[in-house]
Amino acid sequence: MDPKINNPPVRYSITMLFKDFLGIPIEIIDGKDYHNDSQPDIKIFYGFTPNKDKKFDMIIYSSKFWIENYLKKESLPSLPLKYYEQECKDAQRQKKKKMPIIYVGGSKKEEPFIEIDEGCILTNIDFFASSFFMLTRYEEMINDYQDEHGRFPGKQSLAFQEGFLERPIVNEYLELLWSLLLKISPKLTRKERQFELFLTHDIDNLKLGTIKKRIRSLGSQLIRKKSIKGFLGELWRNITWLFTFRKNGIKYILYTSNKYGFQSTFFFLLNGTSRFDNRYDPYSKKVKKIIKKILSEGHKVGLHSSYSSYLNFEQLTKEQKILTELTQEDKFGVRNHYLRIKVPESLRLFDQAGLAYDSSLGYSKCFGFRAGVCYPFRVFDVLENKTLNIIEYPLMIMDKTIVNNYPELNTPKKVLKEIKKQIDVISSYHGTFVFLIHNHSLEEFQYPWRRIYKKMLSYCKLKRDEKSRE
Repeated sequence: MDPKINNPPVRYSITMLFKDFLGIPIEIIDGKDYHNDSQPDIKIFYGFTPNKDKKFDMIIYSSKFWIENYLKKESLPSLPLKYYEQECKDAQRQKKKKMPIIYVGGSKKEEPFIEIDEGCILTNIDFFASSFFMLTRYEEMINDYQDEHGRFPGKQSLAFQEGFLERPIVNEYLELLWSLLLKISPKLTRKERQFELFLTHDIDNLKLGTIKKRIRSLGSQLIRKKSIKGFLGELWRNITWLFTFRKNGIKYILYTSNKYGFQSTFFFLLNGTSRFDNRYDPYSKKVKKIIKKILSEGHKVGLHSSYSSYLNFEQLTKEQKILTELTQEDKFGVRNHYLRIKVPESLRLFDQAGLAYDSSLGYSKCFGFRAGVCYPFRVFDVLENKTLNIIEYPLMIMDKTIVNNYPELNTPKKVLKEIKKQIDVISSYHGTFVFLIHNHSLEEFQYPWRRIYKKMLSYCKLKRDEKSRE
């Protein structure tokens, strides 16, 4: 590696792609310490100007991201992005795909390229800077955009503006890099992965929909929306709710997860000081009974850290202590209420508290790949320049996001089609589909989620079984 960029951020990015994602052992050597008599299977130079006296199998030209204006607005990618067009033999993906390149390395050519010169692969696609930008949410530290809850808006992200938010772009970079490695060493092997569903449920409240609320909803269809069709649909759902199925969303989740062979994780909102918090008593017999039931059936419990714990370590650890008392467990994950998270500060607090993982990295108003990847990954704190212990399970789709922000997805069939599309993409990379559905959504009060939910679980089971047979 070029001595000019031999630093923790670069080492993190290289390590994530090669060791963590591909499972390939690596040794990162400073360029001045590398000698031709070294005997690695593959010799790669990453940097600006390789020494002509030294032999490499691949040269990846670095962009100036790491050395010019790092952590300043001037370091953000130039728009519009440049694209690399690649052939794709996988039948599940497009035959030809234009891949957005966030950072293009310095070379005589301005457009992204891959070529072979005297047996050495040359490219100016900066896999490492581009992946680092997405995995660390670099732009969220540079831009000061915030919504009414202090969150970075998804529509301000580079991925949304350039049209690739619904593509796991880091996985695409990884597959392209892997294809180049196979050209050098065809017998090279990588880490085996299987498609997984990380099924999560934020327990914001425990109150069931009341008869009064349901009558009000029926009246709304007639009076405010003036919809006979909507009224009849709502009436049918309410009749179904009254006479035919489990009204308790948590019991229904346990039943369906067990039926389809998935493990659910329930994030409990246990404290807090804002008007968005404190929706039930964590020490009540009801909550204790529910948690005991969840754990006894082999499912997991996590912390739904409160709205007011945002950047508040004392409040966070207070809630963490409550969950430890209720579960008698000291290692569990976290997701912040309202997906209220600031990068990297919130992740740093989670790490300092010793939490096992976070699953807050998703946008509240649009779905997709906020971190650009469908694998769990170790978090890098850009401001403190170090890798944290906490693992991130990036959230892809939340029930409320669809209902509140995608009016075009106005039927269960359309919603399920969109969810299946995301599942297909993730399963093609043997990735982890992180899905969030609230317990109260499954009461079929405002939206027929149960029908969608069961079909989604059935489809995930099908994909999991298909991939396990490959």
